[in-house]
Amino acid sequence: YNIKQQANIPWKVPGLPSPIESLILKYVKLKADWWTNVAHYNRERIRRGATVDKTVCRKNLGRLTRLWLKAEQERQHLYLKDGPYLSPEQAVAIYTTMVHWLESRRFQPIPFPPLAYKHDTKLLILALERLKEVY
Repeated sequence: YNIKQQANIPWKVPGLPSPIESLILKYVKLKADWWTNVAHYNRERIRRGATVDKTVCRKNLGRLTRLWLKAEQERQHLYLKDGPYLSPEQAVAIYTTMVHWLESRRFQPIPFPPLAYKHDTKLLILALERLKEVY
């Protein structure tokens, strides 16, 4: 059998005995746990400032990115399975509360510069800093 799990897609081989399947699943789980632990261990070493190869840093960033994407995919699957966590009434209440809060603070929308403007990001940063100072 050519059994492997790629791209977070579950596999199922018809006719495979359950003890062998459980053994394979156990191996895959142990390998995944080892892979995850190494990624977090290397991240901690990088954070502490230990001497680390540049390739280890790049590989670790890729590993952490894949772990984050897997967690995000799982979160989205759970959202689709369990449905929206807010009822429409709760969403309307949150929205109206936000509107009232913004109105009470006399909130003014940030005028965004045109897309063709050369220094648009600098202006946006200045506008956000000014907004942070005001509120």
